[in-house]
Amino acid sequence: MLKSKLSPHQLCLFSLEIQGIMRVFLGFFCGFLFWNCASVTSSKDAQPITRVTVDTLLFETVSIRAIAVAESSVFYAGSHSKLGRIDLVTRKHWPQTLPTATPTEFRSLALHQGKWFALSIGNPALLYSGPMEGEGNRLLYQEAHEKVFYDALHFTATGAGWAMGDPTEQAMALLKSEDGGAHWYRIPEDKAPVLAPGEAAFASSNTTICSAGNTLWMFTGGMQSRVWRSTDEGKTWTSIAVPIAQGSAMEGIFSADFYNAKIGVAAGGNYDQPAQTVGNLIYTSDGGSTWNPIDVPQEPGYISGIQFIPSGEGKEWLTVGAGGLYYAFDQGKQWKCLWPEPQLYTLKFVDRQTVIVAGKNKIFRLRLHRN
Repeated sequence: MLKSKLSPHQLCLFSLEIQGIMRVFLGFFCGFLFWNCASVTSSKDAQPITRVTVDTLLFETVSIRAIAVAESSVFYAGSHSKLGRIDLVTRKHWPQTLPTATPTEFRSLALHQGKWFALSIGNPALLYSGPMEGEGNRLLYQEAHEKVFYDALHFTATGAGWAMGDPTEQAMALLKSEDGGAHWYRIPEDKAPVLAPGEAAFASSNTTICSAGNTLWMFTGGMQSRVWRSTDEGKTWTSIAVPIAQGSAMEGIFSADFYNAKIGVAAGGNYDQPAQTVGNLIYTSDGGSTWNPIDVPQEPGYISGIQFIPSGEGKEWLTVGAGGLYYAFDQGKQWKCLWPEPQLYTLKFVDRQTVIVAGKNKIFRLRLHRN
């Protein structure tokens, strides 16, 4: 056995030094464990979605292409002049039939300042509003024309209301409200985007208008598919050509979404050829100045609705369309079919884990699982 040549005092100092070193080491080790656990937690949350669980909220005779989510309720507008609200906690359903002269299809819906707004397709165009909680409705605007057909309804963060529609002459039909939706007027023909012959919009999912700050984006399709952008709240418009399927009446952009003022995605394809998987998706990272195609073998066919998943850094997308519910984890490079449910038309998120999807005769609440 080796004997120490240190004095008791030196041994005491040496022992204190060792304890100090151990405390530093333990502090570093605990900090490393905390950082590692935090990294694991963050990494786990960032794992791809692997499956969904399905909760049926509504199943009745009504085709639904417009939904909106507010607090704990989902609102819908559909065919046969039907509109309603479903409480996501109690599951109570408040349906109503709007007082139209004939059964009318409402494909545009927006919520603003405690009210719902629903706009119909076809002649005449009818825009109704009512309280989000309670009963009643009021006709705010109507327009009679053999070509009238409105496709989407949207409120910006500044409180302006916008509706876009197919041209009755040469320009895009635009409705605007400057007082929170109380009154609406049609933008004069010479102040609206002039469309090419055969260029129009699609009332597929109420998602062909997007906004961020003072910037508006509107999306068209048909013989020519373009992005129309205004950076001054609709005073002037710029058209942007996009590399998406177009050239026939049922081709082009059917849906779009922006994650922030820079990152956006638009989707669609060919409604008459739903299995076509080329030319259905485009992506921008510069606020819509330029758009790049996304052509990968696994991508969905025709897409009716697309949305960014909240808090997904603009990389996670969810779509509904011909093939059902599809998911992309990496800005569209890889796709996975999560649920092959047919005839889903539109979707809106409640939160990062919960999304509402709707279509022909149905509304579902889906829980997204990452394990």
